[in-house]
Amino acid sequence: MSRLPKGTRTIGGVEAERIERCRKTFFETFSAYGYVPFFPPGVQLLESMWEKFPSRFRKRLIPVYTPGGEVCCLRPDMTLAAVAYLSTHYSPQERPLRLCYAGPLYRAPIPPETDFERIQFGAELLGWEGEGADVEVTALLLRSLRQVGIHSPIVVLGHAGFLRERFSDLDRTAAAPLMQALLERRYDAYFHALENSGLSSESRKSLSTIPRLRGKPGSVLAEANRQFGKTPSLNDVALIVDELGELGLGENLRLDLALARELEYYSGPVFEIFSGNAGVSLGGGGRYDGLLEQCGIVGQAIGFGVDLKAVASLSGMEGGKRAVAWCGGLSPKVALERADDFISSGFRVELSWQANREGAIQLARTRGYCWWIDLPARTAFGLKNERQEIP
Repeated sequence: MSRLPKGTRTIGGVEAERIERCRKTFFETFSAYGYVPFFPPGVQLLESMWEKFPSRFRKRLIPVYTPGGEVCCLRPDMTLAAVAYLSTHYSPQERPLRLCYAGPLYRAPIPPETDFERIQFGAELLGWEGEGADVEVTALLLRSLRQVGIHSPIVVLGHAGFLRERFSDLDRTAAAPLMQALLERRYDAYFHALENSGLSSESRKSLSTIPRLRGKPGSVLAEANRQFGKTPSLNDVALIVDELGELGLGENLRLDLALARELEYYSGPVFEIFSGNAGVSLGGGGRYDGLLEQCGIVGQAIGFGVDLKAVASLSGMEGGKRAVAWCGGLSPKVALERADDFISSGFRVELSWQANREGAIQLARTRGYCWWIDLPARTAFGLKNERQEIP
């Protein structure tokens, strides 16, 4: 038996089918709103991306050499490739560009992670000017998750600008450990660093409120406005909250103004997406206008990525009633035509050409299917309740 590299695994069976159905649902939702599929190469040149990645992210790159001797890394991210595609294929008059993608990403694991390969779906809205894109992307993501059977997804919204405003007046020795603690979600380390920062008691008191600014949007915004005033970043958050509420998505929204992503990469609203009741993080994203600027593009950009394996494991994408369909001596033409009738009524069939009827039933049980179909009799039988069904 072939051994797989550590940190990878083969996915098949029901899990693979769920991933594929989730991928298809995401693509259908976003493509209906003008997002075009995008397939970047599986390796990326280090020289073209090194300075654009946040410093913490560089440690997770997996370097490789191409047959041409170029120094590259396995694809760790789709966003840089999307921005490069925008800059080389579209003039300013053709923007904005909407892209969506699905495929494997490779990042060195951080304990307790073990896998370095993940399958991700993502979408990017690049190069627009104006309001509404944050709401568009978030709303389509929530719709997609509902359509795959995650009925109570939660978007946790923050703002990179809010944290930048809070830390802008601090010297680096005081700000760096505070930001690092927030990035790692280690609030005990945050309060410890704050206590030993040498800041005035007034500054420490103000900064100590940040990790507590999370929960239902109304109460969090009211407290943040009271503490810090109606800053541009808080106005951005309030607008997104209001618009998502108008779309009937208010119950899917929470705020966490301590939500930190790399400040040199993200520039505005940021978010993470959770499964709701299970409390599992599925991915996240945010506004990254600064990356466009680094590439010489004027405009705004927002994107996200979700882990398709995590989404599929929580989804209800079973793909219809699975059955073994016994052909019973029928010609291939007749058998396929009759199988089509069952497929059109909601079955997913696996044809059995063996002569033995009981063998087809046993195959269905072995596969774990709840149904088997007698195509000569044009009848489906429930293996658990003996129920008959005729399309």
